[in-house]
Amino acid sequence: MMRICCVCQRVERHGVWESVGFLSGDEPVTHGYCPDCFVEVLAEIEELAGAMAVRTLTAPDWPTMRGQWG
Repeated sequence: MMRICCVCQRVERHGVWESVGFLSGDEPVTHGYCPDCFVEVLAEIEELAGAMAVRTLTAPDWPTMRGQWG
């Protein structure tokens, strides 16, 4: 399945992100973020929501999935 970046519209083919003028309807497509856009979007999220936006699920004070979501 081919991935297309939902921000810049580049397409990943064989691990390389490239600009493509058009896509044929022959191959299934899924959306995601290319590495460059992912970094930019992550920085925007951190700026908007503060440093607490990006955390790992293993952080000691992060709630578990056992109904502790307040």
